[in-house]
Amino acid sequence: LAAAGLGDGRWRVALGLLAAPAALQLGALWAVGLESPRWLAGQGRELEAAHNTELLGTRLPGRSALLLPHQGPAGLAANLCQHAGPVALALGCAAAHSATAANTVLYFSRDIIELTGLNGAAAANIGVGAVKLAGVVLATALVDRWGRRRLLLLGTAAMAVGHAGLAWSFSSEPPAGAPALAALLFFVLAWNASWAPLMLAVAAEVLPQAVRGAGLGLAAALYWLLTFAASQTIEPIVFPAAGMPATFAALAVATLGALAFVATCVWETRDVSLDEVDDAGSSVGGTPASRSARFSFAIARALGAGNSPRRDVCAGLWGEGGLATRLLDRSARVSLGSPEPGGVPAAAASPDRRRLQRGGTT
Repeated sequence: LAAAGLGDGRWRVALGLLAAPAALQLGALWAVGLESPRWLAGQGRELEAAHNTELLGTRLPGRSALLLPHQGPAGLAANLCQHAGPVALALGCAAAHSATAANTVLYFSRDIIELTGLNGAAAANIGVGAVKLAGVVLATALVDRWGRRRLLLLGTAAMAVGHAGLAWSFSSEPPAGAPALAALLFFVLAWNASWAPLMLAVAAEVLPQAVRGAGLGLAAALYWLLTFAASQTIEPIVFPAAGMPATFAALAVATLGALAFVATCVWETRDVSLDEVDDAGSSVGGTPASRSARFSFAIARALGAGNSPRRDVCAGLWGEGGLATRLLDRSARVSLGSPEPGGVPAAAASPDRRRLQRGGTT
């Protein structure tokens, strides 16, 4: 609103006004923000952890989930290898999100609107902001009712439709302005109801405590690195070279690839506590294969009992003996200097694996 009122010539003033909500957010964080009870307990500040737990209305997890020993770069690298399955899944979420090119479309949304020939691009950009807010509100209302996975599936599919709509709108000469604006707003709504709020949420919920901070950092770094590359190439290079219809059609295909990733690899974390994730990905004892089995057991727990095509595909990738599990196990063994197993590891007889083989749940 400020940018529209001030005009393009005073963009520095409009940009400077953003300091006001940032200062308000900082003040609110200082006044009412709470430190994580898990972190406090891991630092030995148990009274503060218990107080914050009571304020948050949650429960403090067991001691095994709180131990956060100091580790140098070598220890951190070894820990990441020990939890290669969850870390790979978190990085996959970052890559799938970046494949939609959502931030790039948002960055150049005004340019896209202007290229359609519509008047009042600044007002249309205000509409983009309003739709972003509506998408976040929608995600907040539905994330615990529908679950993370369903929102990601529906949102990613809708984003592919938005890309396809933009490709169709720019296929004519002149471009179809109103359909292009509708497709853009639909895309932004779907993005803010799915990937925008859920990428880091899902990544945090699949990562064990031992690598949650480092894993989230890697996922965020990968996402913004890929987003930077897309923003520096799509509009200045790809749009002029390939044309907007072909570019948006390619982005629709890439978004369908992200949809396939969610359908086959992302498991529902709504009803899985952080304690269960920590237990499944625990690095205390066992071989890389046994840790993959525990992670697979957590996936089976999230997917629920019974057979389904979705569970079969997910198990084929991440389950015991699955393609991704075998590759990650081999990588972890090489990184940790562990020998190749000559047979079934001792951890194969663990209670978690026996329940997984029977198809049971906790």
